[in-house]
Amino acid sequence: MSNFSCHFHVTNNTSKPLIFSSDNIIDGNWHNIKLDPPSIIEPGTTYRFDLNDVGGTSKGAEGTAYFETISNGKKVKIGFYMTCPLIGKNKAEASLSPKDAPIIVGAKIENRSGHPANGYFTVNG
Repeated sequence: MSNFSCHFHVTNNTSKPLIFSSDNIIDGNWHNIKLDPPSIIEPGTTYRFDLNDVGGTSKGAEGTAYFETISNGKKVKIGFYMTCPLIGKNKAEASLSPKDAPIIVGAKIENRSGHPANGYFTVNG
């Protein structure tokens, strides 16, 4: 059976921790306690967490994990989105709120049509 899960690889290149705040799962579930989104991604570290394809009626894993941090004394929310659909291309995107925060977020996907999907996210600032 094919695996249409999403592997999030998040690198925090800032001097502040990234603190998990919420998620928005469209399809799938977090893999297990060891590979759930962490409560904190410390500065200078990379953390991997997995959104599992649940099989059956699943269309492939899809969802967003949101983290918060402080930059210039203000709260910043960062979203890491991935999808690994049964049909179509894999996708990884990063979002930032407010958009003018002095942080740069990046996202890239490996094996655009392969599965499971590996997304690589960086947070710089």
